[in-house]
Amino acid sequence: MSPAPEPVVSELIELLSLERLEDNLFRGQSRDIGTKYVFGGQVLGQALSAAQATVDGSSGERRAHSLHAYFLRAGNIEAPIVYEVDRTRDGGSFSVRRVTAPKRPPFQQVWFRLSEPVGDSPELHRALLAYASDFQLLGTATYPHGISYYQPNVQMASLDHALWFHRPFRADDWLLYSIDSPSASSSRGLARGQIFDRQGRLVASTAQEGLIRVVPDAEAASAVPAKD
Repeated sequence: MSPAPEPVVSELIELLSLERLEDNLFRGQSRDIGTKYVFGGQVLGQALSAAQATVDGSSGERRAHSLHAYFLRAGNIEAPIVYEVDRTRDGGSFSVRRVTAPKRPPFQQVWFRLSEPVGDSPELHRALLAYASDFQLLGTATYPHGISYYQPNVQMASLDHALWFHRPFRADDWLLYSIDSPSASSSRGLARGQIFDRQGRLVASTAQEGLIRVVPDAEAASAVPAKD
């Protein structure tokens, strides 16, 4: 089989023009140039494009002056790549950005809190934590598979959710959500979470199983899944 033809300039520019999903989240398409896996130069160009899009005046005084990359896993040519930009620092003279993209290990840690005090009712704080406990949990199971909830052809839905309260806490103070996914197969993903306060005490634990499917099109993904 002969290699695919080299892209023309307009195709290359389009390849490096990313779709913005959120302020710090971007999606780039992959192009087959005859290699078995995603071409490393594509990842470098797209990652730099994502980083530059988060820097004010990136075409003027805040020009990129260096890039360092690690290719930890091979990329799937058939799948888009989602780039997450961490705005590490914006100093007086320089800005630092860290860009990560799947495939990622099935683990993440997230700090969260309410943006304002809500009083001292333990019942209210437990209800607020129950609400927050559904964020980030199931998505962790998708990390090793190079897919994202933001892809229009990905269908995700929670099937069940468990939450255990161990110690008193405040939802308006910082809490650390440590999540891992021990299994994802046969369209089902399992995720577990531990929630710690700022003193390192375990205040709550969670577990969730969910449906995860890659379907032919966005219309199929938006359909209500059957719990089979």
